[in-house]
Amino acid sequence: MKFRTLTAAVFAGAIMTSAAPSVQAADYSMNDSGFWSWYFEIAAGGAIPYGHDVTVNGTPGEYEPDSGFGLAGAIGAYFQNNVRGEVAVSWFRGNDGVALGFPHTGGLNVIDVLANVYYEFPEWGGSQFTPWVGAGLGFVVFDYDNLGAGFFFNDSDVAIAGALHAGFDYAISDRVDLTGRYTLAIHGSHDVTSGANTASADSSVEHAFMGGIRVKMGGR
Repeated sequence: MKFRTLTAAVFAGAIMTSAAPSVQAADYSMNDSGFWSWYFEIAAGGAIPYGHDVTVNGTPGEYEPDSGFGLAGAIGAYFQNNVRGEVAVSWFRGNDGVALGFPHTGGLNVIDVLANVYYEFPEWGGSQFTPWVGAGLGFVVFDYDNLGAGFFFNDSDVAIAGALHAGFDYAISDRVDLTGRYTLAIHGSHDVTSGANTASADSSVEHAFMGGIRVKMGGR
């Protein structure tokens, strides 16, 4: 029973207020006078469910989960005016689904921890809109929560994880951005057991879409 939701790889922010109601992106992204070095983010979204190759007790097949949902958070800093890095944690939950032709109940939690680096293109987006791309590397925890049919898996495993990101920010003040992203997550293979029963999942590529908010914490 393999379920590789995505990760997302990860972003978002908590809520802070700003004294300036309207600013241009260049005012706080591209010069020192309005350059906010530290930030944090929060986000929510979902993964695209599709079939994954699994092997259960030596029998190969496919597991396709039902639609899931996820949350993500990150804390990071701007290293240059348009280059930033962060440590991000994302959690996705998938429930039920069909494996090897049988309906399954239970769920799978997929927790990614990634170090991400992003490059922004403020000159492409006008005064408040900033597109960006990024990549990340880290690890993923697959946590099976009573997932199965007939016998059930309550086990976990850790695998290597990577991600490619693309998205945009929309400035609503000098400290607060609305942000949206697509993440292509790459997960390594993993194995779980339930008594004498074994399940393994091959490496996979996942797709996630999330939206959230970024808050810039401190300037220089």
